Amino acid sequence: MKRFLATLACLAFCLFAWADKVVMKDGRQFEGAIVDETDEIVKLKMSKGTIPIRKSEIDRIERGTSGIQDMEARLEALTTDNPSGYVDLAAWCIEQNLGDPPTIRRLANIGIALDDSLASRGNSLLGDYMLAKGDRGLAATYYLRAYQADWKNAALRHKLQEHKEALAEERIKQVTTLRDGLQLALDSKWEDAIRKLQAARETPMADQIGTYSATYKSFALLLADLRARVPCKTCSGTLTVKCLTCKGVGNRSCTPCGGKGRIRKTVGGRPEETTCTTCKGSGKLRCEKCAGKARTACPSCKGIRPASASTLDVRGLKALKDAADARTRGSLPIEEQVGPKLPKLGLTVYDEDLVDDGRYYYAKGEWVSEK
Repeated sequence: MKRFLATLACLAFCLFAWADKVVMKDGRQFEGAIVDETDEIVKLKMSKGTIPIRKSEIDRIERGTSGIQDMEARLEALTTDNPSGYVDLAAWCIEQNLGDPPTIRRLANIGIALDDSLASRGNSLLGDYMLAKGDRGLAATYYLRAYQADWKNAALRHKLQEHKEALAEERIKQVTTLRDGLQLALDSKWEDAIRKLQAARETPMADQIGTYSATYKSFALLLADLRARVPCKTCSGTLTVKCLTCKGVGNRSCTPCGGKGRIRKTVGGRPEETTCTTCKGSGKLRCEKCAGKARTACPSCKGIRPASASTLDVRGLKALKDAADARTRGSLPIEEQVGPKLPKLGLTVYDEDLVDDGRYYYAKGEWVSEK
């Protein structure tokens, strides 16, 4: 968070025109950002520091809005009812040269998590963005995800083929991450292991875990077993969170009838009461997202109570770790990584580690789970 705020500050005073201009009575002009103002003094923050200026010496102040302020306002206006708004804002930030990579990646991934039809567009956008940033490996990974969501798209296939070498290099990094994650699991460092293994979940070696372990037939089972050893931080083990759609209200009062269930109308010059057609006489409107319960399944644990952790398959995990280690040393060939595997065609993918915390709203300079 501190790094993000520092980035915002840097962008505010380096990349964009100053928001405010102070024109003095003697003709001098100062540009900066007004950080404090009293009846007598205006404090203007400039590139070389903050200076106080007497209002008696000021002819006029031309106030403006900086790019950062505009971005902050747009971030705070985001709502989960409009998933495409997150991807749109990510695209706008890229176009305006605003924000940092973690913020832009989070925006696009939240949009995809809320609406999987945005997977192709969101991942393709991130691929182009990371490529412009010089990270060809991560760019190729995003192109692969976009292609998995829209595998008939010839343009995406071309991009994927174009960055074949970079994708292979990225996969080597993922195999290394897989190896390190398995070692952390063997060392009983559950949370660190989960983070590492989630980052390596797309490497084909992750799908081969059933070959090495009799306990974990799939990589998902391994992650589930490790998560069972760590309580969910988002919901504190309750499995539910406040509904994002109704803000935890559930059933709200019907506005047309004021919650009475009936509406007064004038028919033939005579006042009559009729049943409210909006709430059908109940006086309440039920939130469709949570079915009026005010809470929904936790986005992190998906509302699923983890099964009791099984006995850790030390032998199987060590065997997979040794195989991954051999591949990073070049003892075994890295699998061909260009193009998705057939079982994954059309699968929506996104950075789960960026959205698993359920913090989809932005307020007062940070991401929050509710407003």
